[in-house]
Amino acid sequence: MKKIKFTYKNPAHAFKSNSNNSKRSRKNAEKINNTKYEKINKRSKFRRNRKKTKKLAELTTYPPEDVKPEIKLALENNKHVVFAGGELDDIPDHVQKVKVTKFHATDLKIIDSNEGFRVVDKEGNVVATKVAREEALKDAPSGMFAALYKCLQNACENFTRGITRIVGLHSADGDKEAYFCRGFSTYRNKKGVYDKWNEKDTKSKDMVKKIKSLITFCDRKMRGHTHPVHLEGYEEIEGIMDSQRMGKNILASIAVGCGAYLNAHKDDDAFLSVITSHAEKECHYLPESKIVTYFCFPEQGYAIALRAGDILIFNSANELHCSSSLTSDFIEETVFNCSMYLKTNVLAGNNND
Repeated sequence: MKKIKFTYKNPAHAFKSNSNNSKRSRKNAEKINNTKYEKINKRSKFRRNRKKTKKLAELTTYPPEDVKPEIKLALENNKHVVFAGGELDDIPDHVQKVKVTKFHATDLKIIDSNEGFRVVDKEGNVVATKVAREEALKDAPSGMFAALYKCLQNACENFTRGITRIVGLHSADGDKEAYFCRGFSTYRNKKGVYDKWNEKDTKSKDMVKKIKSLITFCDRKMRGHTHPVHLEGYEEIEGIMDSQRMGKNILASIAVGCGAYLNAHKDDDAFLSVITSHAEKECHYLPESKIVTYFCFPEQGYAIALRAGDILIFNSANELHCSSSLTSDFIEETVFNCSMYLKTNVLAGNNND
């Protein structure tokens, strides 16, 4: 395989905004950039970082693949491109009343490996890193499916995401389809940030504790598999997070979709994100279990196979990305696709001036 010279973008680039962002996002990005950060004591972290850097350098690396012309054309024309993990007919022609352009995950190059690896773009920038399955499952919090299912029953939210991003949902029991967000979120019509656990959630402390343990677990795996240069900006803003009583996790929020699949999109106001899936049966968490879904990076030409409990790290602001619909093996089961992230608006305290 051709050797690639790696380059690393400081995550501060994600704090910047452009004309495509909302006025609120641009204001919040400006606030973050104007914050006076304290210097990091790099000497105390040097030994640990050197060991982690060596570990990341040993991961198998996948450079970009050629993308089919029809996929490239659909993306260039801003079509709502979705990918099927099973049959194309499992996805309706219209999702949330929006016409979609359907492809199969196999129209991209499939990466199906239980080993850790990373995908890079043509310049050598890291697009995504997958945690080795054995490590992702080791010491993982148990009982996640039951906790997520209980939270789903408490949710009564509209999952429409606007005209640029759609969310398709599927479950074996159609009336239980849902999409919900928890953790730190922003008010729509006023300043400020709030912790989005509703009253029904907080009555079940065990459920809340379980889901927060999943966020903390994925946060730890993300830190352990992200280059130190990428993490510098996050470590510099811990003071802001402390002032907002957000805790120590970089991952501040979680979005959960029942069998969720999305159109290829970027999240302009987000930073490093983590995706993981959870299924009901214990057998799905074995090393050689069946593929639940594919996480697609169409610009790079890849669809990454994900099994229950797998952890994939990526920067949602930089690359077009999306989850596929469920594979044929899971079309009759209830599966939760969980995305964890930190947004500019949350970090900046949601300045709506």
